Amino acid sequence: MKAETGNYYYTEGIVLKRQPYRESSLLCRVLTKDFGLVSIMATGALKEKSGFTGLLEQFNTLQLDLYRTPRGEIFNLRSAQLLNRSRERMNYQKTLLVNAAIELLLQSDFALGEGEEFYLLLSEYLNYLEKTEYHPFLIFLRYINRFLILIGIPFNAVCIKCNRKEFSYFFPQEDGFLCSSCYRPVLSENLLRLQDDTVDLLLNIFNLPVIEEQQINRESVEEIKNILLIHLTNHFNKPFHLNSLKDYMN
Repeated sequence: MKAETGNYYYTEGIVLKRQPYRESSLLCRVLTKDFGLVSIMATGALKEKSGFTGLLEQFNTLQLDLYRTPRGEIFNLRSAQLLNRSRERMNYQKTLLVNAAIELLLQSDFALGEGEEFYLLLSEYLNYLEKTEYHPFLIFLRYINRFLILIGIPFNAVCIKCNRKEFSYFFPQEDGFLCSSCYRPVLSENLLRLQDDTVDLLLNIFNLPVIEEQQINRESVEEIKNILLIHLTNHFNKPFHLNSLKDYMN
C-alpha cells in the first residue's frame, strides 16, 4: 500500500536490474506499484553484514521503505521485506523470457507513468510463468499483447487492407499484416513472408480469449521478435532490442 510521510515513501516493487555502485552499494532499477519505474540506491548492500543480503536479487518482489530528498531523483532504500522470490522457481528459458519483458520495460520508461498497471501486469506475468503448464513463449506473447495495449500501441492481428483475421505477410512500412488476397507482386520486396506456424501463433495470442497450446519453433520466435521490434520502432521513432531472445530456443 502506498504511503507518504514527508520525504518517506512505502510501496511494493519488483527488482528489474541491479549494478554495483562504488565499493559496497547497489543501484537498482525497480518497477514500483505506486511510483512507476524508479532508481533506488541501497547503500552498503554489498557489505558482508548488510541487512539487504539476498533481498535485491533480480525478479524479487519487495515491500520497500524509501527516502528521497525533495529535489532528488533517486530513492534511498531504508529497509525491505521479501514478498516473493520468483527466479529460483524458473528454468533457464523462463528466465530469458522475463528478461525480455524487463528489456522492454526499461526501454519504454518514457511511456510507463506512475500508475500501478505495469506493476500488476509484470507481477501477474511472473506468477503465471512460475506455475503455467503452457509453453512459456505463449505466456510471453500474451504479456506483450497486454503491454502494448497499456502503452497505447496495440497490435491488430488482421489484414490492414480488408480487416480479415487472416494474413500471410507483415508490411513494415504500414506496420501491419497483409493477407494473400490483398497481396500485390509490386509489394514483394517490402513484405516479410511469414511461416504458417507464425501466423497461427499470432492469431492464437491476439485474437482468442483463451490461449490454445501449440508447438513453438525457432523461426517463429525470430519472426515475431522482428515484428515486435519494428512495431515499437515505428511508433516511438527509436531503436529497440530484445537481446534476451537471442539464446531462446537454442
